[in-house]
Amino acid sequence: MASPTSSAPTTVLAIILPAYNEAGQIGTVLDDLPDRLPGVDRIERIVVDDGSRDATGPIARTHGAIVVRHRLNRGVGLARRTGLAAARAIGATVAVTLDADGQHDPDEISTVIAPVLAGQADLVVGSRLMNPAGMPPIKRLVNRSANLFLRLAWGIHSTDSQSGFRAYRVVSVNRLRLRTSGYEADTEILIAAQEAKFRVIEVPIRAIYTEYSTGAGRGQSLLNSITIVLRLIIRTITG
Repeated sequence: MASPTSSAPTTVLAIILPAYNEAGQIGTVLDDLPDRLPGVDRIERIVVDDGSRDATGPIARTHGAIVVRHRLNRGVGLARRTGLAAARAIGATVAVTLDADGQHDPDEISTVIAPVLAGQADLVVGSRLMNPAGMPPIKRLVNRSANLFLRLAWGIHSTDSQSGFRAYRVVSVNRLRLRTSGYEADTEILIAAQEAKFRVIEVPIRAIYTEYSTGAGRGQSLLNSITIVLRLIIRTITG
């Protein structure tokens, strides 16, 4: 009598897109995401509608995404945490976060998730500054200032501490102690990852800067980078 064969665990990738008032772009971004990738059995798209006042959520649903909605706008950091919680809820093995404005190249998802799939990392950061060609000077300045602060204050070396293109080993996410909700969450995740003794790897990515993604009210500025630093200092003082 033949012995029963054991099936290999299913690898599920959750692609998480925090989105606030992205009705003009979210459908295109979702359509550009891959349907299959090597080493992945199933791909799920999760859009966190962060209190949008436009049709971001309904459009995302029509393009096949799971939509989780915040009734009020809570910030990109909290939206990512909501997305990671949704990824756990659907049994995802690995999760990757991208910006919903089309700034990240979906063809690079396989590169960013590869170290997690190989069991080499708990967190992978896609770094634009490993090859910054085409990155606007003001964004380079903001990022490098944040990197310097992170190194001086916490001893963490990162070439792109503000990147939103990251991959996570989902089973490890609960070990991260996260409290902030805005753009400072990008840096806080790296601090929390160090506290949790995560294996962190950086891989080079390119960023796609368009008139849409660099428009008013999008991304970070020197002014809100100061706010980020102040909030992280408060986090450190309060433990």
